[in-house]
Amino acid sequence: PSILCLYHRESGKLEEEVSDMLANMECYDRLSGGHASGGEYLMEAEWYFNRGDFEDAEISYHKAVNRAQTAENHSILLCTMFLQIRLAFIRGDAGAMLAIMENMRRQIGETSEYQALQMVEICKMAFYAYLDQTVNLSEILNPAEGQGIKLRFFTLPVFNIVCGRIMLNGGEYLKLIGSADQFLSVAAFFPNLLGTIYTYIYLAAANSRIFREKEARESLQKALELALPDQLLMPFVENCDYIAPLLRDLSGRR
Repeated sequence: PSILCLYHRESGKLEEEVSDMLANMECYDRLSGGHASGGEYLMEAEWYFNRGDFEDAEISYHKAVNRAQTAENHSILLCTMFLQIRLAFIRGDAGAMLAIMENMRRQIGETSEYQALQMVEICKMAFYAYLDQTVNLSEILNPAEGQGIKLRFFTLPVFNIVCGRIMLNGGEYLKLIGSADQFLSVAAFFPNLLGTIYTYIYLAAANSRIFREKEARESLQKALELALPDQLLMPFVENCDYIAPLLRDLSGRR
């Protein structure tokens, strides 16, 4: 449900990546019959959002919605609704978050597209994670009836981003540290740089909670080195409840 997570590849090149999407998506749309209509504006909106520029994020969001609705592109519409939830969270509007989530379930549920329905499940997990709720991952991944969530490989980085936050919320710090190598391996495959940034943030948070301060600082420094050239601030903001003391510590050491 994140175009930015899917296509951001190299630190310091995000603006160029967004420009390439804006310049070339029209050609791809013609070749694919509108397969990704609105995706270029959605990536732009996510770029603005992650820089903390919420006004421009919402402007680009509306551009993406208009293009996706015209092409009846349910996958992009789902991604726009996920961004809309995040914008509502920033405004502190829990009622809007609930309404958007319900609208997502209804609209995407009507399409009966398997992959889209799986994305709704990820969005639902993220919804609870943003609200600091715990989610039983074992029930999602390995339910009793054997119908666990099954994702394409390129979706795993954003899924791992959500899982990492859920592990933090549940106090599963050792499990998170033990899962980090797998998260990093998945994120490095294409690569999906946002997945790497979040994983290092989670490693910093988890190590700090078990008083491994050296490892925590090193992990957070890696995340900052990858994120700051593109001004990707929101991954740190979203997890400031865990890493604020570490950020202050690193700032004092410069």
